[in-house]
Amino acid sequence: AHGTPLTCLSACYGTGLCVVGAADGCVRIYSLRDPQNPALVHRVKLFPSAVQGVRYHPDGSRIAVCADDSRVYLLQGRPKSRFALIGFVNFASPILSMAWAVGGPDEHHLFVSLDNGDCFRFSPPGESRSEESMDLTNTHIQRNILRAEYPLDALAVMPAQALSPRTAAAEHRFF
Repeated sequence: AHGTPLTCLSACYGTGLCVVGAADGCVRIYSLRDPQNPALVHRVKLFPSAVQGVRYHPDGSRIAVCADDSRVYLLQGRPKSRFALIGFVNFASPILSMAWAVGGPDEHHLFVSLDNGDCFRFSPPGESRSEESMDLTNTHIQRNILRAEYPLDALAVMPAQALSPRTAAAEHRFF
């Protein structure tokens, strides 16, 4: 309906919303309450070039968005928040893939793989920040938790306890 090629999509089934990235650098959020007629509920232009990745958090609370400028933007994921910008993280290399992992009720991590083989764990704040503190690069990121021999262009993460009941620590496994 908007005439711009779509580049990526992520849905949050619990909220009935999906987030769509497009070639024009815009992120659009649609309500899927009527699947035959999705309704645009929000639009924001974050990048001068195409959006490369979007990931809706499984509980619908956050949205991660990236493009080829090595930056990840985080948005509130619920309509009542008006999809406010939480902040952003700058990486040293282009982003290949992102995946959310939930370790517990208050543990939300975004894993980000880069084209140089590095993988980072990011623990974003839950609320929007003031404009002067939007850059979350040095305050919320765990540096280089994994160095892969080859870049991870498709990342999936699950808590280790989901794999084995004997695992007590809230580790994460990569697939």
